[in-house]
Parts: sequence; C-alpha cells; structure tokens
Amino acid sequence: MASRAAYGPTPSLVHEIRQAGGPRAWLDTQLRPDRIDDSEAESQLADLALVRRTAKDLRDDPLISGGMVARELRVATVLRAAWTRRQLLEVMTQFWSEHFSVSIDSGGVLWHKPWEDRNLIRPEALGSFETLLQSVASSPSMLFYLDQSSSRAPNVNEN
Repeated sequence: MASRAAYGPTPSLVHEIRQAGGPRAWLDTQLRPDRIDDSEAESQLADLALVRRTAKDLRDDPLISGGMVARELRVATVLRAAWTRRQLLEVMTQFWSEHFSVSIDSGGVLWHKPWEDRNLIRPEALGSFETLLQSVASSPSMLFYLDQSSSRAPNVNEN
C-alpha cells in the first residue's frame, strides 16, 4: 500500500502505518488530510514564496523570471513528497496535476500554475472528480494551454 498511496515504504512510514493500527486505519486517516499535523512539511516549504503568490504578482514583478517559478514548483513538489505526512494527498495531487497536464512552457500557463495547484487541484485531489474537472477545465492555466484566446465564432477552437 505504501507504494501506491504514498511515495514508498520508508521506515518512518512503516512505523506510522503500524501506529495507526494497520494499512486500512492509516488509509482512513490519510483520507482526512486536514486532521493530519503537517507542520514539519510546512516548515520545509516556508522559504518558497513564489508558489504562494498570485499569477498577477508573479507576472508583474520584474525581478521574477519564469525559470524561477518553474524551479520553485519543482522544489515544492519534491519537498512535499519527502516531508509530508499527508502522503495520499500529495500522491493524488501529483496524479491529477499530471492527468490535467498543461505545459508550463505554453503562453501564460507558468504564471497561473502555482495558484492552480494550490487552489484547484490540491483542495479537490481527494474530493469530487466532477468538481475538480469543472475547476480545472475553466482554470486560467487550461485556457491558456488550450489557446482559448484564439477561439472565435464561428471557427471555435476545438481544443
């Protein structure tokens, strides 16, 4: 189970599963991530300021480059995988983010991706697929990625 619902069976995770009363009890706990103390992971992420900013803030700041945002997104993903006690949430957040993949190299996607991951994907990663799909389908990242700005009637962009 630790290989699918988490990032692998580390000694501390095996101990945590045993402490929870076994795999099923651990999984039940993981399905309620808001009840899991994840302060250790949060402290690891504390220095990453860009992933907490809005797209407008990122885009309008002349000191911030796209490379800086992309790097911080990657670092945040790795830190969460390594430090979080909310393993299932992070596995599913990564799964849905990849499933609804948008290339950060496409137009304005990069500036919106941190906000999208934080406000659309992560909150619904363990929730309703319908809600997640509706949110992501109308998100700025997806609209940029699908080039909806060039969609005009009667030649609607079929993306």
